[in-house]
Amino acid sequence: MKLELPQDILNKIAVQLDAANFQSLDKIRLSKTIRDHELDIPSNVFSMVHKSALLVIADLVDQGWSLQIQDLGPKVNINSRLTINVEAPEIKQDLESLDEAKARIRKGHLIGVHNQFKKPEMKTFINKMHLGNRNTKSITLLIDDPKDLINQCKLTLNIGDEDSLISVIDPYVQMASANIRDKYTNQRLSDIWRYFRLTWSLEYKTNPGRSLPFLIRNRARKNHPVIGIAMMASPVLGLRPRDQKLALTKESFLKFAYEEKISLIKVIDLIDQDIKKILKRTKHDDLISSDELKNPNESTLSSLKIEADIASNQRAISQKINDDSAVENFLFKSKRALRLKKILERKLTLNQLKKDVKKFNLKLKDIDKNNKFLRLLGSYITDKRTEVMSSDVMDISVCGAVFPYNHLIGGKLVALLMTSNETRDIFDERYKTSDSQIAQKMAGRRLRNRSTLRCLTTTSIYGVGSSQYNRLKVYIPRGKSYDEIKWEKVGESEGYGTYHFSTKTQESLDELLNIQGKSTSVNYKFGEGTSPRLRRLRESMSNLGFKSDKFFQHQSKRITYLCDLYKSSPHEIFGLKKSKHKNISQKKISKAWRKRWLESRIQKPEIQKKLRTASPENEYLTYKLKDIKKEFK
Repeated sequence: MKLELPQDILNKIAVQLDAANFQSLDKIRLSKTIRDHELDIPSNVFSMVHKSALLVIADLVDQGWSLQIQDLGPKVNINSRLTINVEAPEIKQDLESLDEAKARIRKGHLIGVHNQFKKPEMKTFINKMHLGNRNTKSITLLIDDPKDLINQCKLTLNIGDEDSLISVIDPYVQMASANIRDKYTNQRLSDIWRYFRLTWSLEYKTNPGRSLPFLIRNRARKNHPVIGIAMMASPVLGLRPRDQKLALTKESFLKFAYEEKISLIKVIDLIDQDIKKILKRTKHDDLISSDELKNPNESTLSSLKIEADIASNQRAISQKINDDSAVENFLFKSKRALRLKKILERKLTLNQLKKDVKKFNLKLKDIDKNNKFLRLLGSYITDKRTEVMSSDVMDISVCGAVFPYNHLIGGKLVALLMTSNETRDIFDERYKTSDSQIAQKMAGRRLRNRSTLRCLTTTSIYGVGSSQYNRLKVYIPRGKSYDEIKWEKVGESEGYGTYHFSTKTQESLDELLNIQGKSTSVNYKFGEGTSPRLRRLRESMSNLGFKSDKFFQHQSKRITYLCDLYKSSPHEIFGLKKSKHKNISQKKISKAWRKRWLESRIQKPEIQKKLRTASPENEYLTYKLKDIKKEFK
């Protein structure tokens, strides 16, 4: 892929790379060479394009992208002869094992972690958690002794009683609140969660939206040590494997409709009810009259388009004078006008479809390939998908065990416990009838959004497989029957995102926009849209000259997993069936995990040896930085 940078910048970078004999350097040394060169360039208005381009290229090199300089030959003007091409790495390279592919991907992830640990505030936080003070005790009290843990497991298992291991590992879920302190260390639960999250190989970044962090603790051991951590977060939009599983794409909905024998009349009713609900929740009186809302026509649609354009222009003016209140008001006025236009267009199309169905006695099979119908269905499914993602689905963005429970397949336990009654109760208390800022701005009044946790999704860190979610299924006895918890593989994501671009690169790109006097429409505020980091990077990189979206296709495709908390969430989503959620306690889940995985795991000689010889001190964050530095030598 050819870089579309200004030619003078391309020439400078190409000459510098050639002088460094870049083809003989591995990616670590090449990245360092590029970054050192960036630091040598004085920071001023004229150098920012050059410096920002170098930072982007260094980030790509860190993730395994290859560079190639091409000389177009003497027939081309000497000032335009040099081009730079970049190529993304494959997920799994030739002759590479799965473990080797994971190690390579992990090393790329560790670059962000490495940079994170360099920050002074990070070192201050780690020291505070380790040293404590007169009011708090060290975080090390919550890290279990691996040798004693495995010895107690072996002794207890030899007793032979039914589920005897509960006396050694008895997990429970705890919300990691910033307002609650741990009983044993007096550290904030949110700080404890953050500490253990920093022990992982993937840099942690936050985004606007819902988030609910959890600690998994062991009440059977002294100080209730931490088994693992998890976080529920607002799901990403456009995760195709998940959407297809939930019948939230056009194609998957039609397939679902035929399988469930849903008639065209029922589909029309679903769309009709959705239109009425959206119109009821959208303020209109400052845009169109109530009569126009009930009986729209083409003139109504044109009027709404004009109102949206006016509001958008007024927002831009308000941004220039830093009137934040006006910026927000005009943002939502524009969004309301565009939503009303879209929904009223849908209403006009649906009204015509109703007439045609009655006149020609149409069935679903008669029109399932009609472009006009497919556009109508597509717009309905898009809104339904947004609604479901905002209230009924949560993404498990963090999930795993910490030392020493990671050696006992504790990650599977953490993933299973996210489906428990206790976890759902915590979710319900936080979000059951929560206020929605965006919904209230669109409605022009206070609204209480009801959330029903129907299913959980997650993606593997590595696109080549996940031992944690692989075959993760348990059966929980319930009388003469049983309940099933199953994390099901539903497909692969597209490997699209921003993790491979560093914070320093983003800051440099933002500074470049400011120097050039170009404002950004992305300010990390609610209501602007999803994925603000991605949108802002796309905007600033395009401004620099990296215009292709392929730069965000980082090649780390991730496997998507879904766990349905009901018998069938698609039936629930479209109101076709009503059923109760699976009613499974953390006690029953933990018992099933101990029986299926823990009992056999602790009898393996290699696991026993690993835990008996492991040193907890080597897992502390005070030592973690040394381990990370070794990876880059």
